[in-house]
Amino acid sequence: MIEYKNRNITLKKKAIIMIAFIFLVSGIFSSGCKKSDESNTQNNDILAKVYDKKLTKNDIEINYIQNISKEDSLNLVHSYIEHWIRKELLAYNAKKYINNKKEIKKLVEDYEKSLLVEAFQRQYIKENLDSQITNQQMKEFYDENKNNFHLDHSIVRFIYAKIDAKKRGLDKFYENWNNNRFNLVYRYGSKYSEKYFLKTKKWYDLKDMKSKVPGFLLKKEKKYEVQKNVNGFEYFLKVLETRHKEDIIPLSLIKDKLKKLIIEKRKSHLIDDYIEKLYKKEINNNNIKIYK
Repeated sequence: MIEYKNRNITLKKKAIIMIAFIFLVSGIFSSGCKKSDESNTQNNDILAKVYDKKLTKNDIEINYIQNISKEDSLNLVHSYIEHWIRKELLAYNAKKYINNKKEIKKLVEDYEKSLLVEAFQRQYIKENLDSQITNQQMKEFYDENKNNFHLDHSIVRFIYAKIDAKKRGLDKFYENWNNNRFNLVYRYGSKYSEKYFLKTKKWYDLKDMKSKVPGFLLKKEKKYEVQKNVNGFEYFLKVLETRHKEDIIPLSLIKDKLKKLIIEKRKSHLIDDYIEKLYKKEINNNNIKIYK
């Protein structure tokens, strides 16, 4: 019984909020209609009427409709009129249905304030936000928050090459490979390998890596090297780093996400800073008084 009663209160509250929204919108809209009445609108300018509310041609700004056929234009206008009629009917009947006008008025005022504040904040942020993010700033933010970013699957950085054992210059490739001269390894390997993956900074899903590299080269360690000669080919594999599920996500994989988080943090600080400065200013100007 108590549960049923609480549900009714919730539904009533939702209905009041919805109706408050309708009042706000219809109030703003109908003020435009009222101006039309006061300027002695001719009957041929009136498109629809619901009780004492009138919709005129000026109210729907027909001129914004461009690059469509006359028939489509008329259909759009007709749809707009039908929508307006239903909205006005709902607002008119809502006024009769709701007795607590003070609550409605307060909800309308609160909603209007929230719209004004939101519009102001968007404009203020647009004019004052620093959207430039340096690599150092991103790294600092990552270091401070990296414990919040965890992998949901295993990933790996590796390089791999399969090269014909008879290729010229292979001895030099061996030397460069063993001394981690990755630029030279890439230069030779990308030209002479039958198959290769030689980008040292690229991360792969561990499962994906296992599908690209022969199984006889794979080990379970997080970091290892393998070189083998099989059927006239030299196989080179160097696993540079492995991170498993629940490990911290590498910075390079979440740069876009970090940028968004940094921007959102800056937006929040920008608004908070503005509010604090405004508060102090108006306190000093005696425009704020707190009564104990």
